[in-house]
Amino acid sequence: MYRPIAAVAAFALPGACAPIEDAQETETAGTRALLFEEDFDAPSLYRSKWNVIGMDFWVNNEQQANLDSPDTIRFSNDVEGADGGALILKPVFRPNIDTNADRQADFISGRINTRDNFDFTYGRAEIDIMEYVGEPEWSAVAIYGPGYSGDTPFVARRTFPAGQDASDWHVYGLEWTKDAIAFDVDGDVFTP
Repeated sequence: MYRPIAAVAAFALPGACAPIEDAQETETAGTRALLFEEDFDAPSLYRSKWNVIGMDFWVNNEQQANLDSPDTIRFSNDVEGADGGALILKPVFRPNIDTNADRQADFISGRINTRDNFDFTYGRAEIDIMEYVGEPEWSAVAIYGPGYSGDTPFVARRTFPAGQDASDWHVYGLEWTKDAIAFDVDGDVFTP
């Protein structure tokens, strides 16, 4: 299964940036302050924003090992449909490189996160992503945090309607308020 991912990420919060414990759900005249944006148009990953996950990380019985390598994490300015730069996380068949004896994956891939570099409470997060997992009607975008990953507790699955290709560019959003979390794909809202 070939699973390239190309992405552009942006996070916006109502009002001004505040520490997590002080963040308020406020909005001024319907505008949001942009707190984090990544266009992936630099020659390399901004390590002050992004952490690269290594082989010790393993969740959901994934059949891949994560490796910080230009083979698995790279940038391109000529990805069709991308506006500017794009991050490409690419699986590579590389048997016998996995250092985890319990897993022994034959594929390596890239994985990044913003843990301890960027957090927010309440607001909107978006990622403009094109992902191909080998089946045209679904893709997998996940939100992770302390104490949860995979199917717990914040998950909402959405199958793309007939005629809509999951492998095209789509904007995946999350709207987080004091009372609820709602997900959307290209503005089509669904809740967990």
